[in-house]
Amino acid sequence: MVYANQADVPDVPRLPEYMPLDGRDMFQDDEYDGHKNGIKVNGFQGQWQMYQIGSWILLFIQLMNFSVLMAPMMRDPGDVILQFYLGFCIPAAIVTYCACSLAQSADYAVFSQPRWSRKEFDVYMHIKYVLKWQGPLLDNHPDRDLLLEVKNGYRRWCTTCHVFVLTPSYHCNATNKCVEQMDHYCKWFNNAVGAVNYHYFALFLLVCFWTSVIQFAVSLYQFIDSFLDPAFYQARLALTYNVYGHTSIDWFRAFIFIGAFFAMAAIVQLGYLFSFHIMLARMKTTTIGYWMQRPAVCDPDVEVDDAVEVIDD
Repeated sequence: MVYANQADVPDVPRLPEYMPLDGRDMFQDDEYDGHKNGIKVNGFQGQWQMYQIGSWILLFIQLMNFSVLMAPMMRDPGDVILQFYLGFCIPAAIVTYCACSLAQSADYAVFSQPRWSRKEFDVYMHIKYVLKWQGPLLDNHPDRDLLLEVKNGYRRWCTTCHVFVLTPSYHCNATNKCVEQMDHYCKWFNNAVGAVNYHYFALFLLVCFWTSVIQFAVSLYQFIDSFLDPAFYQARLALTYNVYGHTSIDWFRAFIFIGAFFAMAAIVQLGYLFSFHIMLARMKTTTIGYWMQRPAVCDPDVEVDDAVEVIDD
C-alpha cells in the first residue's frame, strides 16, 4: 500500500467501465491475475522447463563427444584447439548460461514499490482522467513524484504487478513479473531475457556458435582424414580404447559424421538467431518491439508473451 493506512486513502468515485481510457490502465483482481502464485526470481527456481533440461543434456553430449571421442584422435597441433575448446569455450558457455538463467531481470519497481490497492488505484485514475494531473489531490499524494513520472511518460501502470514500472518494461506471464526492457522469455534458460541479462544471452549465443564451428571443423577433418590415413586412427583407437580391426574405425566414422551433422545444424540455428539479434541491435529495438510491429502479431487477440515465445523456441 502507498498510504500508511487504507483509511487515509481519499474516497473518489470509481470511473465507469465504459469510459475510453488507456488500455493499460486496468486493475486486475488478485483472484484472476495469478500474482498470488508468486514471482519466479530466476531460471532455477520452481518448476524446470523441458527445454532447460534439454540444454544441459545437449551441452553434456557435446562435451563428451569432443573430449572422449575426438580429442584422443587429434594430430599435432591439435593440443591448441583442444585447450581452447575445453579451457575457454565450454567454461564460457557454462558461465554465460548460468549468469543469464540466474539473473533477476525484473523491473526494479516490482520489488521496491508496494503494490497499490484498488482504492489507491482509483485515486490515480481520478487524478489522471478527471483532474487532468492538477489539484491538491495530486499535490498532497504520498507518491507525487512517482505520479509525475507517469505523467511525463517515464513510467506506466502494470495491471498484474499493481505498480508503476518503467515505460519500456513488459509483463512476462511465464515468470509473473515485469521485466525491464524485456526482449523475450526463453524456455532454454527458463527465464525472461531483459536489460539485466541480455548481454549474457548474446554472449552465450556467440560462444555456442563458435564452439559448434570448432566441433564441425574438427569432425569433418577427422572424418575425411580417417579415409586418407586409416592406419593412424586404427592405432589410436587400439591405444586409447583397446579396440582393433576395421569395425572400430567404421564406428568411429559413424559417430564423427553424426557429430558433424548436429554441429552443422547448431551453426545454422545459432547463426540465424545471433544475426537476428544483431539486426535488432542495429534497429535499436527488442524482440517484442520487432514482432509487435508485424501485422500477424498486431491482432488484439494474440498475447504478447505467446507471440514472443515462438521467436527463441
